[in-house]
Amino acid sequence: MSTGKRRGRGSRVGVTGRGVAGGADGDRALRQKNNDRRHAYLDGLDSDSDEEVLKQTFNVLEKLESPRFAAYFVKELAGDELQLSYFQRSGFATPILVKRKVGLGMTMPEADSFTVTDVKNAVGARRVLDVMDCTTQRNSEITMKDFEEYFNNPNRDSRKLNVISLEFSFTKLEPFVIAPKVVRQIDWTDNVWPRHLKEQQTEGTNDLREMKYPKVQKYCLMSVAGCYTDFHIDFGGTSVWYHIVKGKKVFWIIPPTETNLKIYEQWTLSGKQSNVFFGDLVEKCGKVVLETGNTFFIPSGWIHAVYTPEDSLVFGGNFLHSFAIEKQIRVAQIEEITKVPQKFRFPFFTELQWYALDKYCYHLVGRTHLDFDPDVKTRLLGSKDERQMFKKNLQHIHLTPHEIFGMKAIVMYLHALAVSKKSVPVLLDQPVNLIRDIRVIVNEHKSDDPQLSISGKPVFYWPGIKYDPGYSRIKPVAKSSNSRKEKTKDVFIIKKEKGKKDRVPCKICQACISPDCGMCSYCSDMPRFGGPGRMRHPCQMRQCLQPLLINSVVCNICGLDGWYAETNMRLIDRPAGTCALMECNLCNEVTHPTCVTDVGVEGYIKMELPNSWECPKCVKAGLATKLEPKVEEPNQPSPAKLMKTESGDASPIKKAMAYGADTNFSGYQLFSVQGRSDQPKHELRQKLSEQIVSASTHPHKEPPFVIRPPPMQISAEEIYTRRQDGDQLVDLKLERGVMLKVFQKLTTVDLSQCASVCRDWNKILQDPSLWSMVKLSQMKITSHLLSLIVQRQPKSLILDWSIVGKQHLTWLLPRIPQTKIMSLRGLDYSSSVIALNTVNCPMLQELDLSFVTNFNDVALYKLLSAPKDSRPGLLDKKSRQKLLTKLTLDGTEISDVGLRYVTQFLSHLQELRIANCWKITDAGLAQLSMSDAKTAENLRSLDISHSKSISNAGLQHLSRCQNLTKIHCTGTGITTEGMRKFIEQSPERLKISGGSLIEPKCGRRSQ
Repeated sequence: MSTGKRRGRGSRVGVTGRGVAGGADGDRALRQKNNDRRHAYLDGLDSDSDEEVLKQTFNVLEKLESPRFAAYFVKELAGDELQLSYFQRSGFATPILVKRKVGLGMTMPEADSFTVTDVKNAVGARRVLDVMDCTTQRNSEITMKDFEEYFNNPNRDSRKLNVISLEFSFTKLEPFVIAPKVVRQIDWTDNVWPRHLKEQQTEGTNDLREMKYPKVQKYCLMSVAGCYTDFHIDFGGTSVWYHIVKGKKVFWIIPPTETNLKIYEQWTLSGKQSNVFFGDLVEKCGKVVLETGNTFFIPSGWIHAVYTPEDSLVFGGNFLHSFAIEKQIRVAQIEEITKVPQKFRFPFFTELQWYALDKYCYHLVGRTHLDFDPDVKTRLLGSKDERQMFKKNLQHIHLTPHEIFGMKAIVMYLHALAVSKKSVPVLLDQPVNLIRDIRVIVNEHKSDDPQLSISGKPVFYWPGIKYDPGYSRIKPVAKSSNSRKEKTKDVFIIKKEKGKKDRVPCKICQACISPDCGMCSYCSDMPRFGGPGRMRHPCQMRQCLQPLLINSVVCNICGLDGWYAETNMRLIDRPAGTCALMECNLCNEVTHPTCVTDVGVEGYIKMELPNSWECPKCVKAGLATKLEPKVEEPNQPSPAKLMKTESGDASPIKKAMAYGADTNFSGYQLFSVQGRSDQPKHELRQKLSEQIVSASTHPHKEPPFVIRPPPMQISAEEIYTRRQDGDQLVDLKLERGVMLKVFQKLTTVDLSQCASVCRDWNKILQDPSLWSMVKLSQMKITSHLLSLIVQRQPKSLILDWSIVGKQHLTWLLPRIPQTKIMSLRGLDYSSSVIALNTVNCPMLQELDLSFVTNFNDVALYKLLSAPKDSRPGLLDKKSRQKLLTKLTLDGTEISDVGLRYVTQFLSHLQELRIANCWKITDAGLAQLSMSDAKTAENLRSLDISHSKSISNAGLQHLSRCQNLTKIHCTGTGITTEGMRKFIEQSPERLKISGGSLIEPKCGRRSQ
């Protein structure tokens, strides 16, 4: 990024960096002092003769045509390739050129219509600019109006005026320019500097005494043809993004090697910059030409010069980030050596280093050393529950080498500063404790895997702020309640009464899809309220009948959204109208019905709004209504009369609805059902569906389904034959038929790592045969892992001893209907396994609940009995586990009563494992062999090992099981004599193996 300079000789040295102390609200005394000089400057009669005017002795045009400066160093990428993962992989060490802005996620004015005049209108005609006359390399001040007249004058004089330090934050121009997404993800000013301090900034000042944050994010550069800015390094070692709206630019770029930086120091201190072209002093200097629409990214510390071949308008910004900390500090040290004035350095550079260390501490170990006020802490880090959940969900984040060495560099830099220059922020009470924590963090992360650090997710963000940092200040200004502008709410958000959550139009009801009526007050006031950048109120007759909760609303208990997912989770289907959250009309609490504590009564569902009910707590407290009110019908007003009604507490259509539930308005029929507070929800839904189906005239459509074509299989023999025939294109490590056999030997974690090796392996790893079993034992199940499980649709899911909650399983189970085998060994019943007691649980054939804590007879009954909830289209009310053929309950607390439930509900059970169940006795085994029990016919294998209360009598009960051929009875009271007696009574040909196992011999006993 081109930056302002003031050139001199002798003791005056070249200055790197923009002037942050200038601008419209800069130093008043300095402006008054230069007032006469500015008028003389505009007339071309600068009377200040105490300094010699320095002119360049080298010809820039010759350097422009020189073949010595070729297109070195620059890497060209597409917009969608420049992601955060690219920076995590490369560290942003090379300049990047993006020729088209598509995919960068940034906002820019249209090049065809945006001019310098628009800049003047946005920032103000009286805004005072710092300009540099490139012919004399002198800085001065000029108003925006004067510069616009000069820029647009076709007969302008020979002066080459260059505006390169117009920071336009907090002006009308700010919303039109949004930095690229990847910049907003890593910019320390957005993600490290306390956001509440930035939001305290109310004026567009560049005066350090009035600045609340490093105000260097948005610059406008306006240059006439022929302008040249000499070699420099951007202040504080900042990186730069640079978009050409109009015109053309030529950059000379030099990498920041240690040799080049030393040469740069000597060249800067020599005072002979106007006589020597710095590109001739270094071994290699590259050149890049930027056209209209190009976006250029310059890494930290790169030395560059800029020439403007034609009139140009450019937007850009400077930013510090975590992938170039060492270079940023090195440049700050160079600025100290070359005596750069403070107003030309990066503002609050040292304070930002302290804040960066604290952010690392919070996001890696969950501890902050900043003393925030309670309301500020809630604003930035979330509520107390959210902060506890954030700390609880922390996992080891692998850092890049640039970040690990960068933290060490910051600590050494701060340690080397004098006490008066350490600039410890006021919010930081105990800086020594912070340094100690950072040392512990560096030791813990020094062995991090660089490959695992390429996550594509930022390390820094504000957990309490849910919107994009690029739009942090673009929000409406609060007005008084009686203001006319208060009525012009955003058309996409429907504001409710105080305490209620915001809702959005459903976009499917008649009111949403109808055109404007053209007669109501809002339609007649459209020219007044409409206009560029303004959102008008929707037509009075288009106010949605069934507004939905916005997707960002979360449950007050579990913190998940209406689809049991975190709000930042990707690859989640969130169809409109399927939100599971319910908002209480009385207490305004938003919760999942499954998260609400059982208080003995059920909530009362309200039909006038989706996701609306009277929660069980309010029902129990006697606050809920018992029945829907029924209003007499005769006084129903006409639609024409309703259109004249002022929009107050309810829309005209809703007022019409109040006169009867069977209102037909503009061809849209409204359906409603009445119910009792103790009536099950599925009965109400059944009645409503019957009304809708009976009133519909459209034919019913079957739900669509996805058909995945089978993968093309090539046998290993065919590949070998091609290789023997001399086919040089055969690469065994890329052949599907060969690598599938290899991948089938790997675990789930190994497969996921192989998928990131190359594109060919990733395609091979999409084969469904590799994902028939997904094993994530002893892992913390994150939202990313949940989405991967859903994508793979495994037949067998192993989550033994993992860290998974009820909310995760509740979200996962309805999305894996093909899963037949599930293992949840070592989990806790009340906090996770209880999620199986739902109608959304897949129809499992094998279930392993060994060593599940708090799993007793009551839990087993809830698991095996019919679920209490329901869903549309489900006709079978029986147990979801009725197809189980194998059940493992080793080490649980079930007793003989639990075995009775097994015989009652599991008619297909063939294998039962109840080892280490100390409550099981001979009476429980008698339950399995009762004449009316299906287990007496189907049970084939039984494991009762280490169940101390079982004796020979229990084994004799099992002799009535006709097909029981395998019994494991180690550690029980069963003797060898008892086993022999059992074998004699069994119709199968059995034997005793190892003294404690009864298993079949080959063939059946002859009758």
